Formats: sequence, structure tokens, C-alpha cells
Amino acid sequence: MMSSKDNAITQIHLNTRKDEVAIASLAPQVIGVETALMRSITMGTVAEVQKELLAQPNLSARDQYERTPWLLSIYTGDIEKAEILWMAAIDPTDRGQHGKTALMLAIESNNRAMLTWLLAKGFDVAEVNDSGETALMFAIMQDAVDFVAMLLQAGADPKQRPEDARSSVFWAKSIAVTRLLVAAGEDFNGISRSVRQLLTKVKATTYQISPEQYRSGKQRRFGFTNPELMSVDFWRSMVCNRVSAWSARMEFNESENFDNPIWCFYRIGQSLTELPDGRIIEIGGEHEDSYDPDFCIYNDVVVHDGQGNFQIFGYPQAVFPPTDFHTATLVGDYIYIIGRLGYYQGRTYHQTPVYRLDCRSYQIEPVITTNSPGWIYGHRAEYLESGVIVVAGGSIEDAKESKENLIEYQLNLETLTWK
Repeated sequence: MMSSKDNAITQIHLNTRKDEVAIASLAPQVIGVETALMRSITMGTVAEVQKELLAQPNLSARDQYERTPWLLSIYTGDIEKAEILWMAAIDPTDRGQHGKTALMLAIESNNRAMLTWLLAKGFDVAEVNDSGETALMFAIMQDAVDFVAMLLQAGADPKQRPEDARSSVFWAKSIAVTRLLVAAGEDFNGISRSVRQLLTKVKATTYQISPEQYRSGKQRRFGFTNPELMSVDFWRSMVCNRVSAWSARMEFNESENFDNPIWCFYRIGQSLTELPDGRIIEIGGEHEDSYDPDFCIYNDVVVHDGQGNFQIFGYPQAVFPPTDFHTATLVGDYIYIIGRLGYYQGRTYHQTPVYRLDCRSYQIEPVITTNSPGWIYGHRAEYLESGVIVVAGGSIEDAKESKENLIEYQLNLETLTWK
């Protein structure tokens, strides 16, 4: 790890070199050719690279992938050659094709030593490519676990991403990368369908049901008891394949009957909670938006044993209303379900819906709180050992508008009072 003094010296060096580059960059830029210097970088010796540099080559020339000699030295992974070019009048902030940074090229070439060297040189982990993606996002897309860990340790921010882009954890492809990002502050509930499948170990099967099973189970219904085990073959099939309702319609040739939404497990706003014993509990969520004929907000609870087996529990609507964009916080043997967006007609403004799920019986009960923040959704929640759940972020809606929540609220679980 570099000291603050080393970082300051490196920054002075970078600034000085930028001035040198301003002069060197006046040379005409050649794209799509391989120069003698480039050949010495990819196939030659260190001595040959030094010899070519003495001939004052065009350091702005680019190969077919728009890599300058400097970027090519990063990609090929020879630190000794890269060090020689570093000492020449190269531009350390130069970008390759699509704006790839030096850090990205080291990741792309799967060179841990080169990435370590670049980070030690003080290369900025916050620099982005033409799409606004950081080196961390690039490593996540590559499912490069070691590189993700290195960049996070170097100060990369998983929340730095293009505007309106999904969270960094959504793009994780493995459980290992997911856990690194969650440890760095990303929301566990933002993971993708594929990672949910990896966690639960439920096999992604195709439809293994008959048209009769589809017709008898295609619609949502609420439970009669608290809870009711829902043994519906079509629902179980949809949990396994996590496809859209439209996909099910196409599979069973029902593209014209839109009287009721098709039951679906391809959802957003659905919480996921891991229990210490390996169980994984998914709660509620919604499918599609209100304009879609298959729009539906669910109130079910799916309990996975972590080995590919699962149960679906339903509840009376009066006991547990359809719930989406809530939080689910584990406290002992209970999960506290806080907030939701819900159906428009089911919102009670200036109140915060709170429910408690017993992880032993799977019964759900309402929790009456006082001094609540209001109709909050899309927020985050965390349990503190002091016996409070901290809620922050998201939005709070009243009858007139939805406003960004800028206040941190705490629910005392002993007094059931918010502050």
C-alpha cells in the first residue's frame, strides 16, 4: 500500500508527464498499423524496446484495437517493458477501443501482476470508459473475482456507475463476486435471477407440466390460512425456470386471453434473505408494470433449503397484502418486512406497513408502530445490535407525490417506536 507521500509524488509525476505528452501528442496519429515499436513490445526483448524508443517513434500510433504502444505493453503484461514506456513521454490516461483504460486492459488480459503494478503507480480506479463504466464494473462483467477484490481494496466505489444503470451487484455472475460487492455496501436484494438460482441451487428446468396443469394453476390466488402451503404444479415450474408470464402464455398458446395475469416468479422488488441454517427466503415482489396485462404484485413466501428444494406459502390478503420494494431484515427467528409500494388503492399514506415473519412456522403478523416515516419503499434496512432497525434511502409517497427519502429512521424493536 502506498503512503500519502508516495501518492503525492506519483501525482506530481503524472502531472509532469501530461505536460510532456501535450508536446508528444502533436505527432500525427496513425490507426490500424503495427509499428516496429509495437512488434518489439509483443514479440521482442526489453533491449529491442529500448532501441526502438531511441529512434523516437510515434507514440500516438494505434493498432487495429486502437492501442498505443503504452496500452499494448499493458495488455501484453510485461511489466519491465511497461516500465520503460512509463518513463517515456507516454500518456498514462490514454484509452483504447471504446475508451478502455489501462486498468481495464490489465483485467482483460487476466494479468494480476500488471493490475497490481498499475494500482501501485496510482492509476485512478474511478476513471471510466466511453460507456461510463469503471474498471470495477469491467471486472464484475468479466467475473474476475481477484480483480474485483483488488479494486475494492484500492478504493473503487461499487456505487459509481452510469446514470440510470442497474446496481453493480446486479451484473455479478457468481456468488463470490456478489458477496464481495455486498460486503462493500451493495444491496443483496439487487442480485440477478441467475445468481438467485445459484444461491438456491434450484435447477433451471423447462416446463414439465401438462396444459391441464397450466390451466388449473395459471392464476394467482391468496391463501386461506396463515400460512397455506401452495402445492401448485405450474407455480413450482415457474419458480424453477423464472421466466416471464408472456413466455408461459406462448408455451401454452394463450396469447389472446388477458382477463387475469399469469402467475410468475420473474419479479422485481422481491426480497431475499439468507438464514444461518442455509435456508433462503424470497418474499413478494411484482411482475411487469401496471400497464401490462400480466402486472401483478404478490404476497407469497418461497422458502428454499439451499439444496434445490423449496416450498411456496400463500397468505390471506387481509393478513399479508401484496408487497413489493420492501425490505426484509432478519432479527433472530424473525424477518421484519418493512414498507412497500403496493397497489395504489391499498396505500395508507403517513403510515409505514411493518410485518413480522416467523422463520419457524412461516406465520406472518402485523407489527403496529408509532411515529412512522410514512409510506416508504425502495429503501434499505439494517439491524443494529442495539435492538433497532435502521431504514434509509428510497422514496416516501403521499397522496400528492413521491419524494426521495433523505432522512435516516430507526425502529426500536422493544418500544416499536420510530425516530
